[in-house]
Amino acid sequence: VHQCSSERKTQENRQVWRKDTQQNIVFLVDGSINLGRSNFEAVMQFINSMIDNLYDDESSLQISLAQYAADVTDAFFLNTYDNKENIVTAIEQVQYRGGPRINTGAAIRHIQNVHFTKERGSRMDQGVPQILMVVTGGASADDSRTASLALQRKGIRVYAVGAGNIQTELEGIASESTTVARSSNFQAISDLVELLMPALTEELKGQKLCVTESLTPRCKYNVDIDIAFLIDSSESTYRSFFTSIKQYIAHIVEHLYISSDPTSSVHHARVSVVQHAPYSYSQNKTGSPIHVDIGLTEQHSAQTFVKVLLEKTQQLEGGLALATAIESTVEQVFEKAPVPRDRKVLMLFVTGSVAEEKEQLLRIATEIKCRGFFLVIFAVGQTLTARDFHVLSLMASEPSDVFFKQLDTLSAFYSKRIQEFGQFLPKYISSKF
Repeated sequence: VHQCSSERKTQENRQVWRKDTQQNIVFLVDGSINLGRSNFEAVMQFINSMIDNLYDDESSLQISLAQYAADVTDAFFLNTYDNKENIVTAIEQVQYRGGPRINTGAAIRHIQNVHFTKERGSRMDQGVPQILMVVTGGASADDSRTASLALQRKGIRVYAVGAGNIQTELEGIASESTTVARSSNFQAISDLVELLMPALTEELKGQKLCVTESLTPRCKYNVDIDIAFLIDSSESTYRSFFTSIKQYIAHIVEHLYISSDPTSSVHHARVSVVQHAPYSYSQNKTGSPIHVDIGLTEQHSAQTFVKVLLEKTQQLEGGLALATAIESTVEQVFEKAPVPRDRKVLMLFVTGSVAEEKEQLLRIATEIKCRGFFLVIFAVGQTLTARDFHVLSLMASEPSDVFFKQLDTLSAFYSKRIQEFGQFLPKYISSKF
């Protein structure tokens, strides 16, 4: 029986992750007669309550605040204050302006052009989650929806908060339904803190960053993780399956924020593609049992990674060497890469029989899982037997119904269930373990 306890390792990972949390939040508050002075003060208390719930001395939280009506008045920027006490004091000093109408669209454009800039403290270029929370009390006199979409296409998540009969306006501003919050009146707005915290905390864990130039933003998950995809490239892998495996890997990577500085930064994802086994190894056991097509530190963006993967990575069509390939991938790919991530994932795509190597595979799988690796396994094609499935399910990390999948047909790669699994897997590992 191969067993180990990963409880202590999991706790260590959580502590390290907490220290690395980074966040940028901009509050844009309606200061017009839609609110009035007493409601404006209630909104300021709401913001202070949000900050009190979000702020952690070990986090890198940056806050900015602006008030708007027909135009915008900046209170402070993301890099103005670096501690909770000064932020709270600054919020308490903000004075209600008043004004007959609101131009929410123009105000959002101002936030994009002034607050979400490197000069004012935005860390978007570092992959830090960027969030705008708009608190409004009425319909905008200009086009707020178009301005919000432009902001979202830059990778900024938009929350919309309000009170009373304003649901349509809020939905037009917000990124999605889960980023809308409405109370019956502004005096009760602090009750929304509990409603907003689950979704907002998930954003601020560094999980989701929506970056695209299309009208519908694609969300990338900003997690500190190392992933190696180990592909069975033997003759048991048909070319059509090899192509589908590459496309599926591309799908996973396209939803990740890839480190732009993989050799020195401890943040964001790094990914590698490895095949086993070259003919020279499978025939006479000389050389390495793996061929590293893409190393963890070679690509600096998802776009370049996918291009190399789809256009330049060719199938080896060698032999089987899964057990030694796993060991070599850990030694040559993970251990040789500088600034390793605390979360390491080895994802196997297996087409050839493994039942004869059961004891060796279970021993190796247990050893690397005890060292903190997550082992995700896809059984691909129709040549594997029930015995093979049993071995692979035992090798996979627990729970095996999450980390072991069977893909017996080409269409299985493109099913909604498997597509969503690949998209959300890095986030799941980072948030649950």
